[in-house]
Amino acid sequence: MEISEYHPFKSRDTKEKYLNYYDAKANEWLIPSETRMVDTSYGQTFVRISGPEDGKPLVLLPGATAIL
Repeated sequence: MEISEYHPFKSRDTKEKYLNYYDAKANEWLIPSETRMVDTSYGQTFVRISGPEDGKPLVLLPGATAIL
């Protein structure tokens, strides 16, 4: 399988639309945050980290039927 530079998106336009939407939503986040790439057993994963360092962890995952 050949992987394109815009994988997993079907086109450059789709990738750009998604990233612009994501950036707009990230700017609405109510508390300061940082982003990081984390190594996992499935490869690198993008994470957004916010809240107090001594707070209890909470992981938010996108729903399978999320609509942009």
